[in-house]
Amino acid sequence: AKARSGRVSPGDTNAFCNNMAWVLSGKPESETLAHVERGASSRAAAAALAAMLEQRGVLVLVSHRMTESLLLLSRTMGWDLLGGGSHALQYKASSERVQGAKKYQCKSGPGSACHEAILSCNGVDEALYAHYAATFDVLVAAAGIDRAQVDAFDRRSKQARGGDWARKYPVNCKKSQKDLFEQLNFCG
Repeated sequence: AKARSGRVSPGDTNAFCNNMAWVLSGKPESETLAHVERGASSRAAAAALAAMLEQRGVLVLVSHRMTESLLLLSRTMGWDLLGGGSHALQYKASSERVQGAKKYQCKSGPGSACHEAILSCNGVDEALYAHYAATFDVLVAAAGIDRAQVDAFDRRSKQARGGDWARKYPVNCKKSQKDLFEQLNFCG
């Protein structure tokens, strides 16, 4: 409700409400999707956005199915992720960093006022996710990706990782250890 009241900046509203849809839309901050009402309006906005993305050939991947997403991306880009070699992509399926409780995390589960407040301004994201989750298996199958390939990539990726550097995200690596952030992200 506060996000829709106009008392929150567009940047903060976009960060909290329908963020995925707004980012994918490529629209400026002033053209927020945060105020789209949940229900028919949000489903229509998501359908229009999905049509625009598909017309532009945008491939939307699903983070909770990262292996299939990476293999789908590799097929689309013509990369050989299963062949190995020194330039093969490797990834870690889960982060070793455990984040503490978030400031804005709901303390109660589905059906709570907090949960409903979050859902109330994320209807476009919810509908967009439902669309891409429903079509993801079709994309994976059309690309010829099967369970054996997923397992092989996971196995190879796990075998290839080693050393402390493999637990760090490369973009976070720091060359010094001046403060706590840099200590946590030091890659040696």
